[in-house]
Amino acid sequence: MSQPCATDCSDCFRTLADGTRLKILRAVQRHPANVAEITEAMNVTQPTVSYHLKLLEGLGMLVKEKRGREMYYTFNPQYPCKNCGVFSAPIKI
Repeated sequence: MSQPCATDCSDCFRTLADGTRLKILRAVQRHPANVAEITEAMNVTQPTVSYHLKLLEGLGMLVKEKRGREMYYTFNPQYPCKNCGVFSAPIKI
């Protein structure tokens, strides 16, 4: 029996439909990164990155960890959406 989805599956796909959010997920998929590192890697403004990080974290796709004065973000391998299985499929982000 699958675990209930914490968010509507359409929220998952709507979130993944944005290229900036996909780039952020790619940037934090392998190792944690802070806002400055993500901003530099993506060549976008810091407010843009912060906005998308807030959305991704709000859906549970990212987790953050405070290290000193900096916040580091990484992909949440325990992402709560189990109904659609979007992250269990072999997709390239």
